[in-house]
Amino acid sequence: MRAALVSLAQSLDMRILVIRLSAMGDIVHALPAITDLRKALPQAHITLAVDERFVELAQMQAHADEVLSFPLKRWKRAFLRKSTWRELLQTLKRYREVHYDHVIDVHGVPKSAIVAWLAKASLRSGPDSQYSVGWLPRLIYQQACHPASWTPRTQWVRHIAAQSIGRAMEGPADFGLKLAWQGQTSSTIALVVNTAGAERLWKEAHWIELGQLIAKRGLRMLLPWGNAAERERVTRLIEAIGPAHCEIGPQQSLPAWAATLSLCRAVIGVDTGLLHIAAAIGVPCLGLFTTSDPRLLISQRQEWVKALGGPQSPQAMPQDACLAFDELLIASGR
Repeated sequence: MRAALVSLAQSLDMRILVIRLSAMGDIVHALPAITDLRKALPQAHITLAVDERFVELAQMQAHADEVLSFPLKRWKRAFLRKSTWRELLQTLKRYREVHYDHVIDVHGVPKSAIVAWLAKASLRSGPDSQYSVGWLPRLIYQQACHPASWTPRTQWVRHIAAQSIGRAMEGPADFGLKLAWQGQTSSTIALVVNTAGAERLWKEAHWIELGQLIAKRGLRMLLPWGNAAERERVTRLIEAIGPAHCEIGPQQSLPAWAATLSLCRAVIGVDTGLLHIAAAIGVPCLGLFTTSDPRLLISQRQEWVKALGGPQSPQAMPQDACLAFDELLIASGR
């Protein structure tokens, strides 16, 4: 098997499929693995498979030659409709027209393992049973990878990709994004107050107090939103902080938001996709964590990120967050 892997890794025209279907932040964490594969196999054709909601994010990775879209969530919602089954069969037909030398599933759940199994492939790799979910992945993977027992998610995915091709993971994480922090002297701070998981939200009263502290520093705040409920929450916060110091974010695409964040002086947010995108771009970031691990916040400039709270720590208070924010601006020279 080892000899076969070495031979595979040396192939110049091999096709690699990397699977990380969701969610937004987890796909961000998987992007450095694409860069690692490109450095190790510069002539390979690398495809990244994601849920259709995150295609624009995957397309921001400069080293991915192709992005495959799987509308799994939409299919699940309309599973009994004939139109769903027609689309599913058409997608499957197109999917199986390509033969992959190596499929690397860095998601490690049944739905991603099925996507790996459906691909025409010479070899399928994924995390071993300790780090995958359920019994199905271990039946499908021909090569089980063993990442370190606990590392930040970005490093964990890089370990899987490196082991899959028999190479060592080297250097700091490079997200390979097509844009980077502009480092301009903007006075705008993005407050990412919304997230899909209610348990990861920071109290509105905390946001109001922190926003008022930031306003006293002569800085403006921009608050993104993604749906009607998030817009209502943002509107309440802006009204309480003071409309003279805040503005509601525009309704725009994910790449447009990434570009907007790249122009901000800093980003403060809960554990959600936009915060992780901002950190990957290199924007100075302060993460306010509740139930998730603060070590998830990774940047190419790790000294430019700070994270407070977490499952083993009390929730950060506004004064603590403001102090960390001031330290972050000093560290980044802003």
